Amino acid sequence: MIQTEREGRGAWTPLEDRRLYDLIEALGDRSEHLRRVHAVESLGSAADPRAVAALVDALRDEHPDIRRLSARALREIGSIRSVDPLVDCLQDPDEKWKTRMFAAEALGRIGTSSAIEGLVARLLDPAEDPQARIAVAHILGRIRSPAAEKALRECLGDPDPAVRTAAEKVLGKAGRE
Repeated sequence: MIQTEREGRGAWTPLEDRRLYDLIEALGDRSEHLRRVHAVESLGSAADPRAVAALVDALRDEHPDIRRLSARALREIGSIRSVDPLVDCLQDPDEKWKTRMFAAEALGRIGTSSAIEGLVARLLDPAEDPQARIAVAHILGRIRSPAAEKALRECLGDPDPAVRTAAEKVLGKAGRE
């Protein structure tokens, strides 16, 4: 049995295994979009690692909202098995900004060295959107790792003043904690 949050109450109720597998099946049903949206949202709320494979597949879905919700659900689960697909999503310049940010948040939550490497690559890429780089700087600031700190220090000399300022703020907060 897994747990899911009851709407608006914050109370947890059990979600039977059969329900989990019904949701995974619904996510794969390409004919009913609203059913799929409900399925991916429910899988994210349940945060069950058994849903990772289906959610990773959904990161490549044709519908942007399914990809976005899948990245958000993977953020809630925080499974190492989703790192490479989340890095791919984060690096896709054609993906919507919100989806990429959910992927970045998921990678920050997972915090493995390969997740951090993916975030650092986005932070240090001058071709990346400055707003995305700033968001990634804040995510890296919450990760206490030498690689994250090193990347943020590199940004202190960044040509983009907003990225420099974000790195300064993040490093300043980390120094006071």
